[in-house]
Amino acid sequence: MQPQDVPTVIGGSVALSCGVVGSATSFAVKWTHNGSDLREDNSFSLTNTTWRNVKIFELKIDGIRRRHTGKYCCIVTNAKGSVTSRKSRVYFSSSVIPYKVEVPRPAVVAAVGSDVELKCFFSGSPIPQVIWYKDGNKVTDLGFQFVRGVGSRFEAILELSNVTSSVSGHFVCVVSGVAGTAEGNITLFVGDGRVPEVKSLLLYRDIRKGSNITLQFFVMSETEPDVTWYKDGKQLKDPGTIKLHANGTYKAEFLITLVQYSQNGVYALMAQNQFGTGSANITLAVKGAPEAPSNVTVKQTSFQTILVSWLPGYDGGADSTFIVRYKISGSDVWTSSDKISGNLTSAMLNKEEGWNGVFVFSVLAVNQFGSGESSEVSVNLKGEDSGPQARKDEGSSTGAILGGVIGGVCAVLLVIVVVLIIRRKNKKKKDPSQPLPAVHYSVVV
Repeated sequence: MQPQDVPTVIGGSVALSCGVVGSATSFAVKWTHNGSDLREDNSFSLTNTTWRNVKIFELKIDGIRRRHTGKYCCIVTNAKGSVTSRKSRVYFSSSVIPYKVEVPRPAVVAAVGSDVELKCFFSGSPIPQVIWYKDGNKVTDLGFQFVRGVGSRFEAILELSNVTSSVSGHFVCVVSGVAGTAEGNITLFVGDGRVPEVKSLLLYRDIRKGSNITLQFFVMSETEPDVTWYKDGKQLKDPGTIKLHANGTYKAEFLITLVQYSQNGVYALMAQNQFGTGSANITLAVKGAPEAPSNVTVKQTSFQTILVSWLPGYDGGADSTFIVRYKISGSDVWTSSDKISGNLTSAMLNKEEGWNGVFVFSVLAVNQFGSGESSEVSVNLKGEDSGPQARKDEGSSTGAILGGVIGGVCAVLLVIVVVLIIRRKNKKKKDPSQPLPAVHYSVVV
């Protein structure tokens, strides 16, 4: 432990400390001021205390005057030699800065027989006096008190060793001086404390999509626990809130606004204190209109039938059904199928007059909260059977060629027969055995 530089004012008080570590008792300690042995002065007072294996020597200066400013150090001497501490400068501060106190751990839980450090950081100028109180009474013979510099601040520490339940209480560190007074509060609980017990009034909550909900847990713990929220096993960034609800019981809350389907799941609160960790779960179910089906496809299976398929979305937390709608492109009139089970992802539609032309299809998912409709799909259907009858293979092509050849031969034979008949008739007309008709001419004058 080394002395620290100390700003002060006329009439102020400062305390310089020097710690010697070790079990040896044959050593001497003296203080020097500006390189010379400390002169007798009613403003100086010397004290020493022992904490564990550290012996603390303190030089206190009251009613400071200009002659008291300068550099101080302590020199420790034994049979093997001497050691000089770093120099501590006492100087007048040109400014007065109000004191501020910060307590890093306002609640401390400790097991019986353990060692405890109560700490408060303070800043301000000049250096103030630090006094600890327990349950309203000044701490004099309980533990060990000291102050050390930490960067631009100071740290006041009250060390308590081998604590018992009687040490439990409310502690206050008070800093006071020319710049005013400030204090920090710490509650110490010593005992065989219990692991936090976490409970929820409800294990299951359902909520309509788009609403707000607050998840609540109650935590039984002697001191305020550290809490962490999880969803489906993953830690959430939002720490939520926790506040004292009743003596020994804290209420932890987690607010979710404009709830969406993605926030379905199991939420857990983990509460931790010095004695262990406790947790509990709550299931959140978000309900509402089902999500729209996606990837709608249409396949013609015959002249009169088509197969409509889709991928379902989230059912909205309730039983749902599907409805397939279609219309002729350009028309405003829709035709709807019967309700289709929510377990199915396709439906066969029949049209007696056949599917011929451009049709528009959509699929609706419906539950008790509403419906979600897919985007429209436009399909050009040929109005013909696309089944096995439309299939052509190598054997059918050969049959068609053979039929054409036979038909051609028959046509040629028919032409030959017709020609022969005509020629035969012409021959009969030219036969000489047949008498020629007489022709008579007459002249008219």
